[in-house]
Amino acid sequence: MSNCAICVYDLYAESLKEYQESIVALRATLSSLNIPQSEWPPSVRADSDSDSKGAGARQQAVLSAFEEMERALARKKEQGSSTRDRC
Repeated sequence: MSNCAICVYDLYAESLKEYQESIVALRATLSSLNIPQSEWPPSVRADSDSDSKGAGARQQAVLSAFEEMERALARKKEQGSSTRDRC
């Protein structure tokens, strides 16, 4: 989008992957300790996956809006530079 060296999207995707891997590891640990899911934090429970899908859809909408804003700013910047070139 903005030609940054380390793209925000790459950082987000990497962090999200690490988070999901840590949740899987935490679930495995809690299961191996025979701790019932009812005692797990709500965000870690296996039934919370449906909640995370809704959060994912919201996150996708936010990222789409951000991408559109980046495109609009790039167009505006491009129009501004072409206007200065004519003067």
